[in-house]
Amino acid sequence: MLQYHLDKVKSLEPIYMNWDCVLADNMLNNAGIEFANEYFNFETGLFSHDYEETFPEIESLYNVAGN
Repeated sequence: MLQYHLDKVKSLEPIYMNWDCVLADNMLNNAGIEFANEYFNFETGLFSHDYEETFPEIESLYNVAGN
């Protein structure tokens, strides 16, 4: 289903907005929960590093439009 949406839309933001801007663990399978717990761990995960690489010009997470 995700690939269908990726093929049809340029952004997943409308889907996320339809979820009231929430992606909760009860919306994920076990593999998704495991990935999210590792990736979004602000002490050991890669999310912060990836975000800073993607948006090197921003001062904080809150300076990105649509965030």
